[in-house]
Amino acid sequence: MNFENSRLVKRIMLLVCMMSTKNGDYSRKVMSQLIDRFHIIRSQPKFDDKIKQVIQELCNSISSEQVFMEFASKLENHWDLIF
Repeated sequence: MNFENSRLVKRIMLLVCMMSTKNGDYSRKVMSQLIDRFHIIRSQPKFDDKIKQVIQELCNSISSEQVFMEFASKLENHWDLIF
């Protein structure tokens, strides 16, 4: 996913959230892939703004608690402790 175009990110995340509400396995897979993608792009300029936008869109579309719990479960076992 290219995080440069904020309008595109918003639309993609809306679609992902719609699909995630129907399928928990899909939701977990998406969260895991997002964390991997965030890890890859963390050195890019404006990384914080990009991740905030994606997380905001997730929280606007699905439960904030679900977003937190999914990220927490994935980050708990992430190999890069500094990330």
